[in-house]
Amino acid sequence: MISKSSQKLVDYWRRQGLSLSAGCDLSTIVEFERRNQVELPEAVRDYFRAADGMRETFKDSEDPNGFSFWPLSRVAQAPEATSNDRSPVLDNARYFLFADYLQLSWTYACDFAAGSLGSVILIGRASPERISDSFEEFIELYIANSERLYKGRS
Repeated sequence: MISKSSQKLVDYWRRQGLSLSAGCDLSTIVEFERRNQVELPEAVRDYFRAADGMRETFKDSEDPNGFSFWPLSRVAQAPEATSNDRSPVLDNARYFLFADYLQLSWTYACDFAAGSLGSVILIGRASPERISDSFEEFIELYIANSERLYKGRS
């Protein structure tokens, strides 16, 4: 059964005319978790079971606003990020890149630590900025085209 937030996302993409990839099977998700030593938050697991990101074809690789949600095979551990004073500000072992804006101008990473709700951060500024406290909240902000997607919580 697909969650309400995943269904809203799939419906949103269909209304935009995007052709969607079929969702991942559970064994693919479990293999990703094993290989990366993480446990996807339930909302993230559900999302990848509903749709394995956007298709990586020219027409369907991003929405009209320039956002691209990646297939699970492209999801990768976030690079270590530092602030202007060069001190580490991101525990990159927990965060995985899953989406970008304007062809990698910015990327979005989700917290895949065990027990996490999947908070999302924006990477591409002097230091990472928290966008949402959960993956489901990020989906709601994305569908609403919230300014927080672009500015973080300033």
